[in-house]
Amino acid sequence: MGTTQKKIHKSSEKKKYNKFHQIDGRHPLQQECPDAFISYKARKRKGGKVAFFNFDLAKEMGLIPKSHPHEMNEELEQKSSTPFPS
Repeated sequence: MGTTQKKIHKSSEKKKYNKFHQIDGRHPLQQECPDAFISYKARKRKGGKVAFFNFDLAKEMGLIPKSHPHEMNEELEQKSSTPFPS
């Protein structure tokens, strides 16, 4: 008769990218090997867009679900382009 569509509720949709706020730019390597990195501030350019996103790494880090398609969407672009807190 008809097709059944899976509904995605706004509350569960928002939870899909909730781990991005945990990123603060720190890594244990910074303490162990201070000369192995250069610290710099991330900046958001007005009108800029995400040019590259490593979906495999984001999945490995648990930032996006393993089943997430390798496609950028508006919410993911917004979350992934937000600079680290100062």
